[in-house]
Amino acid sequence: MQLGASHSDEEIDESHYTNREGTVEAALLESFFDESHPMPVSAELKRIQENQARHIHLPWYQKPSTFLICLLIMLIALAETLYMTPIIIITKDKVCESISNGQIKGEETICDPIKVQTILSEISSMTIIISGVISTFMAGKMGELSDRFGRVHVFIYIGLIRLLGNAAHVYALWPSTTYYKWFIILAGSLNSFSGGMYAIIANANSYLSDIVEPENRSVSFGKVTSALFATMGVGFLLASNIVTLFHGNNFAPIYFAISCSSLFILLCLFFIKETRHEDSLRDSQEAFGRRMDKHFERLMADIESAERPGLAGKIYLYGHYYTNQALHLLSPLKTLWIPRDSNGSLRGRHTVILLLVIDIAYVCSTTACMPPLILLTTYKYNWQTVEIGYFVSFSGISKAVVLLLLSPYIVAWLKKIYTACTDKVDNIDMICIRISMVAIVFGISAIIFKTESESSVIGFALFQAFSAFLSPTIQSTVIKYCPKDRTGQCFGGMALVRSLTMLVFPPLLLKIYGATVAGSPEVFLWIPMIASIISVVLSLMIKTH
Repeated sequence: MQLGASHSDEEIDESHYTNREGTVEAALLESFFDESHPMPVSAELKRIQENQARHIHLPWYQKPSTFLICLLIMLIALAETLYMTPIIIITKDKVCESISNGQIKGEETICDPIKVQTILSEISSMTIIISGVISTFMAGKMGELSDRFGRVHVFIYIGLIRLLGNAAHVYALWPSTTYYKWFIILAGSLNSFSGGMYAIIANANSYLSDIVEPENRSVSFGKVTSALFATMGVGFLLASNIVTLFHGNNFAPIYFAISCSSLFILLCLFFIKETRHEDSLRDSQEAFGRRMDKHFERLMADIESAERPGLAGKIYLYGHYYTNQALHLLSPLKTLWIPRDSNGSLRGRHTVILLLVIDIAYVCSTTACMPPLILLTTYKYNWQTVEIGYFVSFSGISKAVVLLLLSPYIVAWLKKIYTACTDKVDNIDMICIRISMVAIVFGISAIIFKTESESSVIGFALFQAFSAFLSPTIQSTVIKYCPKDRTGQCFGGMALVRSLTMLVFPPLLLKIYGATVAGSPEVFLWIPMIASIISVVLSLMIKTH
C-alpha cells in the first residue's frame, strides 16, 4: 500500500499492455450473486487494458486520469464547502428571527441562544436522519448503477441532484420565505438522493479502478482523498473570505457554489470520457436483467399459487415483491461478505469485517461528530461563519499536507522494514490505521479535557490531521479481497456502510448535545472517544501477512 508516492498512473505506453497480465492475480473469485455469472479476473483486466488503449490518443483534458478525477472531486467538494459554511449561520439567523417576536437591538435580532441551539440541533438531527435513510439506500445503488450505466453517467446524476437540492435549501432559508421548520428539513434532505459524498468518492474510486493497476490503486485513492481534504480546507477558507468581501452577506458563497456545481456537470457532459468497458457495462446490465426476471417470475408463480384469492392476495404479493426490490438497494453489502478462499479459510471475511468496524468508528469520530462540534463552537466561543471557515479550512488543509507530504516518507520507511502485499492486508496497512486511530483519541481528548479554551479545538484539528492515513488505507485494503469485476458494487458497499453510520451517529450526537448544552456541551464527545479506543483494540486482532 502506498498513500503518497509520486507514481503517475496517467502515463500509459503501448508496452504497458503486453506485460501487465503476469503481475495480476488470475484466479477466479467465487460469485456472491449466483445469477450474475462474474467473468474471470483476467478477462475483466483485459477489458480494462483495451479501454485504456482506446484512450491513449485522446488529448490530456479528455484522457481518463487521476488528474481529471481529482479535478471533479475538487469542484464538487468546493461547491459543498462553499455551501455548507454559510448555511449553518443562515439557518441560525432564520430560527432566531422566527422566535424573536420582533425584538431588535440595533441591526441584530434578539433571541434566546439556548432555545436557538435546541431548535438548531432538532433541525440538524432530523435533516441528518432523513438524509441518512435516503443516502443509505442510494449510496449502494450508485455503485450498481455505476457498473451498469458507467461512471460518468452517475457523476452527471449526482451533480444535477446536488445542484437542485442546494437551490431548494437556499429558497427555504431565503429572508422573504416564511419560516417552516419542516420545509427547511425536507429541502435540506434533497441532496441525499445523490447518495452523499461517500457515493461520490466511491464512484471516483471505481473510475480509478478502471484505469489504474491494482498495485498502484492505493496511491491514486490517496491522491483523491488529499484533493478532497485540501479543497474542503480551501473551500471553507474561501467561503469566509467571500463573506468578508461581500460585507457579511452569507448568501454570497452559495452563488459561487452553484457555479462550481454547474461547471462540474458541464465537464462530465462534454469532457470526461467513460472508463468502464462497454462489454463490462453490457454484462452488468444483463446480470441485473436476469436477476429482475427471476424475481418477477417468482412473483407470477406466487400469484398463480396464492392461498389468498382476489385483490387482497395480489396486493399482498405485490407489496412483498416491491419490499424485496427496496431491500435490494442494500445488496452491495454482499460484495463485502468475502467467501472462503481456496483453502476454505474465512480469514479474509473476518479481516474485512474488522476493517469495516474500524471504518465505522473512524466516521463516528470524525465526520459524524462535526455537526454538534460546530454548534458547540457557535455557542461556547460565539464563532461565526468566518471563524468556522478558518477552523474547517485548517483541519482540511492539514490533513492534505499530512497525506501528500508526510505519508510518502512514512510508507517508504515502513517498506524498508515490512513487505507490501497486493492481495491481503499487510503490516504497512495496519500501522497506518493504528496511527490514525490513536491520533483521533488524542484529538478528542484535547476538547473533552480543555473545553473552556478555544485552543483545544485547534489541538483537535492538529491530531485529526494524522487520521488522514485511514480512509485510503482501509479502502485500498478492503478492495484487495473483493471480486475484480464488481469494483463499483464493492465501493458502493463501503459507501453504504458509511451512510448507515451517518444515519445513526450524527442524530445521536446532536440529540445528546441538545440535551446537555446548558450544562456540559462536550459530553457527546465521549461516544466517538470510546469508539476510537475500541477500534485501536480491534486493529490488534487483525492478522497481517
